[in-house]
Parts: sequence; structure tokens; C-alpha cells
Amino acid sequence: MNHLLDSNVASESMKRMSDAAVLAWVDAQPPESLFLSAVSIGRAQVEDWIDLGMLELFRDRILPVTQRIADKWGRLDAPLVTRNVKFEVLGLKIRNPWSEVVS
Repeated sequence: MNHLLDSNVASESMKRMSDAAVLAWVDAQPPESLFLSAVSIGRAQVEDWIDLGMLELFRDRILPVTQRIADKWGRLDAPLVTRNVKFEVLGLKIRNPWSEVVS
């Protein structure tokens, strides 16, 4: 299953004191199943937490925001991985690695 990572999940891995549950969840996923949005990259640039290693890691898995993609956003087959569970009201599938137990 593919997962679209929200900015807060991607930025968590860049923190000096990252949440262990989030890191465990990310580490438990196949790297090729994790994607970032171009919007998250833009936010990371503004907030100055992105590094070249992350850009290289996600190089082929950064999703552009085009009209076509925006039209399909609500029908994505991939859950949004975020701490912001408020997105559930939009009918999106949400995974919150801050509250999931990884075995």
C-alpha cells in the first residue's frame, strides 16, 4: 500500500528529538511506498527543515500538484499519513503514526 506523507510526518524525521513511534512507523514501510507532495516540499522550504538527503530519497516519489491531480485528490487510493486527523471529515483515509503501534 502506498502512503502520502503530510509535512508533519516528513519534518518529524528531521528533528533532533524525533518521536520514536513516528520513526518506527516510517521505518516499517517499504521506502518505495512513501510519497511526498510538491506542496510539502514547498512548505519545507519556507519552514527551512528540508535537506538534500530527503530530496534525493524522495526524488522519484514527489507528486506534483496539477489540475488533474487536484481533481482526483479526494479519490486517492493512498491514505494520508498525518497527525492532523481533522482531514477525516473530508472522507480521506488517515494514518496517524503518532498513535499507531508498530509491531
